[in-house]
Amino acid sequence: MTYQALDKGKIAILPQAETLEIEGIRAENNQSTLAKVALLPAIMFLYYVGIILRFRSRGGYRPVELA
Repeated sequence: MTYQALDKGKIAILPQAETLEIEGIRAENNQSTLAKVALLPAIMFLYYVGIILRFRSRGGYRPVELA
């Protein structure tokens, strides 16, 4: 699939109803893109909280002495 940007000049000459429809589609697309991109930081947050809880349950971080 290739990306083709919308031509603002062509959108400007469309009737009002079609322009509103295009803006609605654009807003919906922006929201779905944001939801997909925000997923990675949310997953990372959960993993970091898990790591913190794991260390706290074991008594915290302790350095290991090598022989």
